[in-house]
Amino acid sequence: MTALTALQAVRDKAKAQEGRQVLITGAAGGVGTFAVQLAHAPGARVTAVASTPELDAVRALGADHVIDYTCEDFPAGPRRYDAIIDIAG
Repeated sequence: MTALTALQAVRDKAKAQEGRQVLITGAAGGVGTFAVQLAHAPGARVTAVASTPELDAVRALGADHVIDYTCEDFPAGPRRYDAIIDIAG
């Protein structure tokens, strides 16, 4: 079920493809780990949001950028995204 949820979010809603910027909150959780991989596979630039202990793990899944939500107020940051998959919200 987690993989199907991630697939629907990434493919159907975010329309992840080469050149698109996708932000994934909750990237280290069940749905998030699939979402990072599924968004990265067609060439989307993936920014993953997770806590400090999970940063290396989400990088290994294919995240191009990682944000540690315990240290950075990422919603207030200057980056813009084509799609946001808010699993943690």
